[in-house]
Amino acid sequence: MAKAKPFQLWDLEIQALSPPESLPVAEWANKNIILLPESSRDPGPFQWQRASYTRDIMNLYQHTKVRHLVLKWSTQSGKTLVLFNILGYLIDQDPFTTLLMYPSDNEAKSTSRTRIQPMIDACKVLRSKKPANLKRFQLDEMHFPGMVLHIVGGNSPTPLSQKPCRNVFRDEINKLNYIKSYGDPMELSFERLKSFFDIRKIVDVSSPTEENGNITKQEASCQVIIRYYVPCPFCHRLQTLDWPQIKFENQHDLDRVNRIQLAKVSAYYECRYCEKHIADFHKEWMLDPKNGAGWFDVTIQEPKPCDDPIKKLFGQFEEKGLELTEIASRVSSLYSPWLRWADIVGKFLEAHLSTFKRFDKLRTFINDWLGEEWIDKIEDKSESDILKLKCDFPPLVVPKEILALTCGIDCQKDGFYFVVRAWARDSTSCLIRYGHLLTWDDVYKLLFDDSYEIEGSSGRAGIWRAAIDTGGGKDGERSMTESAYNFIARCGKGVFGIKGSSREMIGKMKLTIIGHAPGRRDIPLPGGGLRLWIIDTDYFKDIFHSRMQIKAGDSGVVYLHSETDMDYAKQIIAEEKRRNKDGRYKWVHFRGQNHYLDAEVYAACIVDPVCYGGLRVIRDKSTEQEQQKPKVVQSKWMNQ
Repeated sequence: MAKAKPFQLWDLEIQALSPPESLPVAEWANKNIILLPESSRDPGPFQWQRASYTRDIMNLYQHTKVRHLVLKWSTQSGKTLVLFNILGYLIDQDPFTTLLMYPSDNEAKSTSRTRIQPMIDACKVLRSKKPANLKRFQLDEMHFPGMVLHIVGGNSPTPLSQKPCRNVFRDEINKLNYIKSYGDPMELSFERLKSFFDIRKIVDVSSPTEENGNITKQEASCQVIIRYYVPCPFCHRLQTLDWPQIKFENQHDLDRVNRIQLAKVSAYYECRYCEKHIADFHKEWMLDPKNGAGWFDVTIQEPKPCDDPIKKLFGQFEEKGLELTEIASRVSSLYSPWLRWADIVGKFLEAHLSTFKRFDKLRTFINDWLGEEWIDKIEDKSESDILKLKCDFPPLVVPKEILALTCGIDCQKDGFYFVVRAWARDSTSCLIRYGHLLTWDDVYKLLFDDSYEIEGSSGRAGIWRAAIDTGGGKDGERSMTESAYNFIARCGKGVFGIKGSSREMIGKMKLTIIGHAPGRRDIPLPGGGLRLWIIDTDYFKDIFHSRMQIKAGDSGVVYLHSETDMDYAKQIIAEEKRRNKDGRYKWVHFRGQNHYLDAEVYAACIVDPVCYGGLRVIRDKSTEQEQQKPKVVQSKWMNQ
């Protein structure tokens, strides 16, 4: 009997039956991922070496013990690309059903259309795994061998509650909101892991916003927080890249444009140990793991270089009899190989010296560039701290640099508390007058008859805009609200009604037109009604108190006139910011009267750009005239 020939397979069959090549995630991405010109500044094959700090984070996902990765990184630092590379690796090498969540359905579909599907089509190994039936390759659901990829929005409870999966990837989680009648989408998505709990994998990605943001909470739940330590090119000591170490010339006497330009030209990074100047061209060498850079526990002030710091970190936990399963990482824009020190300095000064929306821009810089939470640094102040803001200017005198005077009025049963504040072009301001009035006739005189001496001029200045509280209480037989409505409606367009919002607002101000007396729709208000601004009082109190902490001479600083007394100071500190039950900070009235604080808020909100352009309206009108005038020396109050 003839001997049977051994069974042989075709090469193609051998390739199909062979297990996938075992590669770390970063190496798999280098071999397979193609960056597209629509979403990358460096289109072509992906190389983790361009941003070396991404390598170990991608590989950490693959670690058998890791269950939860948190990436609290600044914007445009590569965190989403890390997430997509891990996703591509899963499809090819480790297929399990996966939930990819975004804050909304629209954002989920947009990302799927513009980033995920193009990534799959551009990658040969991923493209080969697409289903032949394109109905199984939709924006919200893609089928691959061994797995289904669900791409959902966190605002839809049904997709979050019906999909058991091994992997949950959550991008931009600080934008997620509670779903009415269903709860927290973070918790709903976590419930999808029950069937795979012992092998689950969670990746949370976002730049931070506030202290109670989702990414900050997820970071706090991790066992360890790691940062990327880099060596100094001179002394070789390991350190993190931090904003305070960026140095630059800051000439206060220069105009804004030249001040920013000088700062950018002079910017450098200073080693925290040897204090040598580190230039932009050093960054590529510093980020390279071959030179000692690596991820270390943030609690270590100055780690020692080692071949594999991540492996050492796991070993340290094992020595304590613990398993390291939850790891958070932080990266700021200082690490970006595409940003120079000058770019970061320029962004900071553009926000710091901004005339309008200064605090919004500073918040963006802190969140999106430094990768840190915005913390309202409202320091506890005493009366003496407030009175330190007094300048040499007497009351009732207007510095010559001012553009406009505004008045804020707080209505009470015993009369009207008011402040008059002068505003310069850069939002620097000085208290000109404050006090208490008894009648509406007194208020009318304040707004339309009184005027103030302008420094070094025979001219006088009057109130440009006024804001009057329309709160409750009684004014004789009528309510104070009704009296305020009638008074404001008769005054005309320069006087606005103000009311603090009783609920959380999307914006800081909202305009409402009131055409009738409160509770009396049959009684129209004179002059066609009044413009009532609903304001977020907590926001404007933040702004006012933050401005009191600005260094004298910088844009936006707050000054008081030379005779400001203790009563004013006590009312300004009658409230403090406290954390409520929801973990949010709110201003709380806890001692004495606070009427001057409210009046200051009202005087400030009507120069905000949202209020019919704010100071910009009068600033733009004065620009041409100012350019034709000879230069004058600034008043003392501008340089206190």
